[in-house]
Amino acid sequence: MKKKKTKKLWYCILILLFGSIGIHKFYAGHSFIGFVYMALCWTGISEILTIIDLVSALMEESDNNGYILV
Repeated sequence: MKKKKTKKLWYCILILLFGSIGIHKFYAGHSFIGFVYMALCWTGISEILTIIDLVSALMEESDNNGYILV
């Protein structure tokens, strides 16, 4: 999977608001993974993955313009 630059602030906000249905993955350009999150949202697995995504995004250091690679 190729990493893309996204705004850290918006990515984290999308994780907090809509993380369990994978909207943050669509924002980052990873549509297939976004659909996987949507398919798994009723199982609780996507919530666990969302927490992992949030922690990793918050720990990622952004560049001068506020972008991170996800």
